[in-house]
Amino acid sequence: MLRRRPVVAMLPFNYIGKEMERSAQEGEGVAILENKGPIRYGSGRNAKTRSADSALIAKAKRYGIRKLMRESGASQHSVERFLRGERVHPGTRVKLVYAVKKLES
Repeated sequence: MLRRRPVVAMLPFNYIGKEMERSAQEGEGVAILENKGPIRYGSGRNAKTRSADSALIAKAKRYGIRKLMRESGASQHSVERFLRGERVHPGTRVKLVYAVKKLES
């Protein structure tokens, strides 16, 4: 019974939250009645961190990574994520949009 068991992971992974409110544990809240289940996390599900539109990415690809870094003040990895069409922080995305507009003029 205490032997090792093999574990087989199923893809895709679903990350769940582990935090819980102490008031719900002590019985002072209505959170117990709601039973929403664990919080699920996933990539690309945050409304604030999203990728830029494809037209802007196409315009930005005309310029080099270093030139975009200099004009925007963003890091190399942020610029690379932006150019790949991955999620970028809203402030960084705004900086890169202004940098592309400045380089176009």
